[in-house]
Amino acid sequence: MTDALGQSQVLAYLCHMAATGEVSFDIVSFEKPERFAAEKAKVEARIAGTSVRWFPLPYHKTPPVLSTLKDLRAGWRQVKALWKQQPYDIIHARGYITALLAHRAQRKWGARFIFDMRGWWADEKKEAGAWASSLYAPVYRYFKQKEAAFFREADLAVSLTYAGQREIVKQGWRAADRIMVVPTCVDFNAFPGPSAEVRRQVRTRLGILPDAYVMLYSGSLGGNYPVEEIFRIFLQLRQLRPDAVLLLLTKTDPAGIAAQAGQWGIAADSLRIASCAYSEVHAYQNASDCGLIVYTPSYSGIGRSPTKLGEYWASGLPVLATAGIGDVDDILAGHPGSGVALPFNLPPEDLCPYIEQLLALGTSPEVLRQYAQAYYSLDGGCRRYLAEYHKLLALPPVKANP
Repeated sequence: MTDALGQSQVLAYLCHMAATGEVSFDIVSFEKPERFAAEKAKVEARIAGTSVRWFPLPYHKTPPVLSTLKDLRAGWRQVKALWKQQPYDIIHARGYITALLAHRAQRKWGARFIFDMRGWWADEKKEAGAWASSLYAPVYRYFKQKEAAFFREADLAVSLTYAGQREIVKQGWRAADRIMVVPTCVDFNAFPGPSAEVRRQVRTRLGILPDAYVMLYSGSLGGNYPVEEIFRIFLQLRQLRPDAVLLLLTKTDPAGIAAQAGQWGIAADSLRIASCAYSEVHAYQNASDCGLIVYTPSYSGIGRSPTKLGEYWASGLPVLATAGIGDVDDILAGHPGSGVALPFNLPPEDLCPYIEQLLALGTSPEVLRQYAQAYYSLDGGCRRYLAEYHKLLALPPVKANP
């Protein structure tokens, strides 16, 4: 919950739903020690006075596999302790590791189990190189087997994309009517929209001229997020807009990124690298003119719903996005003037028409924000979750298998 995604894609939803008075939540999460120390108070302040309770556990990264087993044991102890206090109607797992706990609780106590997959996690790990070693082959096979079991046995499966939903049905794991599709929604309180004054302040602080064209990339770099593709795109943008500045908003090592940029011939005066809390992301978006979404195309891409897309639109930014990722192509096509889908790793001479198209869009920030509110509405996503919760609660009780 102390990561940016935890705050935007979990807390925002739960606090919104809890405010309806229809449901209360207990969160069991695993927290990185450094993030926990920095953000714990913010999370506690956010849930204060709500029906959301938080039970954070430490996340362990090393040694590989063994540390995950250790976390799972701690997670199961916490789940059992909470269950003794008061049995739950539904256990909602966001991701694969926590689904192991939720699936076990379903079998042991008859709880309704929601598998909120959030993307094809095992394939993402393998494709990004994190599980490239042959030592991880059994780990990959294990999670692919569990993945199929989660889809078949969960009371409800949730996919971020319609492309993912089609794949689940194609594999015979689940009928389409029991796979809810909810894209990564936007908390518009955290992204209040364009502001000329915020734009001026941030540009002044970063030393960016008022009329410069700023291309923003927000998020992690490396693995499935290739910084080399960002550099290639930006160099071609500079051919058309010599005043262009690349703004990287990331927690990835800034010195290493800057060194790579220099090797690509990107001058230091055309590059800015910054890091900030989730609550400050919108300010950097206000200082920008377009948002960049870059992924290495892969099988797991079918399940991706870039959080950045709705957030960029909410701040009035058109997007340039890797084609073939989740539903992105269809979303851009269905929202005129909202952005451009760009084939991955094009030769330099073939990049320019796409960048020219981006520069020529001219869609107003107000229209782009309206697109975000229509497609990525947090209220709409939460209403869909609440409707499914009520459907599950109306089902006959499930026999436990202790």
